[in-house]
Amino acid sequence: MQRDFYNRDTVEVSKDLIGKYIVRKVNGITIRAMITETEAYCDIDQASHCYGGKVTNRNKAMFGETGHCYMYFIYGCHNCFNISAKTNTQKAGAVLIRAVNQ
Repeated sequence: MQRDFYNRDTVEVSKDLIGKYIVRKVNGITIRAMITETEAYCDIDQASHCYGGKVTNRNKAMFGETGHCYMYFIYGCHNCFNISAKTNTQKAGAVLIRAVNQ
């Protein structure tokens, strides 16, 4: 995806990512998974870890340039995969990739 794809409303990007593929090569082996479930997190959403505008190491990608992937560890047992996505008028935003299907 081109970076412009992510420079849009976070909710719209979240919807449009469903059906897209994540592809990675590891040691010559291609891993491919289709995105089947997402969640949008915006700066006005109280459930978002960017709510209130506080920039931390965990959420700084949400405030920066769109299209960046980042992960964080939550609840002591889950790694969350996210992609920054927001308009120029939003302070922060990202899409959580909740589920994929290989």
